[in-house]
Amino acid sequence: MYTDMFNVTKGSCPYENWTSVARASCENPDHFHCLEDEYGRIGWVCTEPIWVEENRCPVFNIVANKLDTIACPKSKCPPYIYRSNKVDVEYACRYTRNSESSTTQAPSQNNEFNGHIAIIIVVLAIIFVLAAVLTGVVIFCIRRRRFFQNTNRNLGMMEVEANPDESRKLVKRAVESEHKADKSNKSFHQAKKILDEHNRLLITGVQGAGKTYLAKSLVAELGKKGKKMEKVWISNLTQLRAKQNKQSPEDIFILDEIFYELQTNSRVMETFKALQSFLESSVKKTVLITMPSYIWNKYKDTFTQARLDEVHIDLNHRNTSEKRSILRYFMKQYAISKGEADRICRAENVLLEDPDPKSIGFPALISWLCNTPSKENIKTLISHTLSAMSREVNEMKDSGDKQKRGMYLILAYMALRNRDLDVNDIDENLFGELREKFEPDYDITDVESDAEKMVINHFLLKNGNGNYEFNLNIMKKIVFVSVAEGTSTVFVQTLCENDNYLRYILSKENFEEEIKEHYSECFIKI
Repeated sequence: MYTDMFNVTKGSCPYENWTSVARASCENPDHFHCLEDEYGRIGWVCTEPIWVEENRCPVFNIVANKLDTIACPKSKCPPYIYRSNKVDVEYACRYTRNSESSTTQAPSQNNEFNGHIAIIIVVLAIIFVLAAVLTGVVIFCIRRRRFFQNTNRNLGMMEVEANPDESRKLVKRAVESEHKADKSNKSFHQAKKILDEHNRLLITGVQGAGKTYLAKSLVAELGKKGKKMEKVWISNLTQLRAKQNKQSPEDIFILDEIFYELQTNSRVMETFKALQSFLESSVKKTVLITMPSYIWNKYKDTFTQARLDEVHIDLNHRNTSEKRSILRYFMKQYAISKGEADRICRAENVLLEDPDPKSIGFPALISWLCNTPSKENIKTLISHTLSAMSREVNEMKDSGDKQKRGMYLILAYMALRNRDLDVNDIDENLFGELREKFEPDYDITDVESDAEKMVINHFLLKNGNGNYEFNLNIMKKIVFVSVAEGTSTVFVQTLCENDNYLRYILSKENFEEEIKEHYSECFIKI
């Protein structure tokens, strides 16, 4: 009875009595699917559900023996991401069989009697169907209510809905407006107060703490004041120098990643002096700066002398209430199963402890935990997160599955090029060099479809420009290191820009033991 093979049916999918059919057909009712195969035949199958992108419908691929998706063929299509086993999806993704026209029979003397019988049968059938539907709805509502009650109880949730300050890679969706500022987040309010008073803000935190996302949220909030404000992003020393002592039409400057963990002492001081000069020439401008905790702590005295401590907010230390809100947000954002929710909830005490984070921020940690396929002990994953993320990437690189190796190739290309993936503007030289190393038979025309699959499994996000970017910036670093380890640092250096290379490759003379503790898996020492 329980199978992952496709079973062709003669009728439509059982939307009216889905629950009872699912229980009778699959050992795990949540695995029940009724859909079409690539030949247009309707059938059912028991298999793990997948995420389906907006404006797409699930199908079963007979040849590959797995679920897949196709572009929605009609006008009323799902405008959201949903699970493939979702019953109440838009009608465009429901599979029904049109009833064939019946032949006309000659009248007989029993027609009147047969007509009465037919009416009775129809009435009874309607009553039965309504009863089944109502029963299914009641059961579904009860289970749904219990699930959310249990989740809230386990987490000790408050009713506050917080939008965590994770990097723009964490929660952005193309259908959302640009980074809505959250009204209930303590860090957001604290940062906004500093920015309102000083027109300056320095945001520090470990990687994945939410520095870039908080900056984006604040910029979005400033844009709500009615006046159209021009903004510019600066991400390296060259761009910063280009803006020094020059009249600029922009109102807001976001200096994001001008400081990074592997910066040498001389490079840090060079960047700091350029920053001071820029701030002096931009007194009337709004300036937001992000900085890794490692750099802040190492040069704290220097930064304090420049009075940057007066406009400083640290995202490493969040209170329990804010952490719970972040946890709840991501569990709802990714619609994780009850089993996964319970698994994460059981580690609540470990998650909500407040040690000084060294390697990964709380928002990035929760986002990854909600999506990782790893079944390791949750506490082990929490204590060795970067190692587990690195294993996840290397499993793709060394996979026996050609498609997974192809996906790794795309990630490698994005990490080395250090920009969003535009499927219509691929650097064929860089892509070709990487393809030769990792998947020589890969068809470049598959890039878009494979990128879409990585959006569904949350490796990537699709932005408002239709391009693809890493969901977690940390994952980009780990992929870069994986490429260098799989080839050579010389190979990598010849293929990427120098500023990008220096963020991941550290020479022995500049190596300090402390950086290994704070930044393991995200750099290579040569």
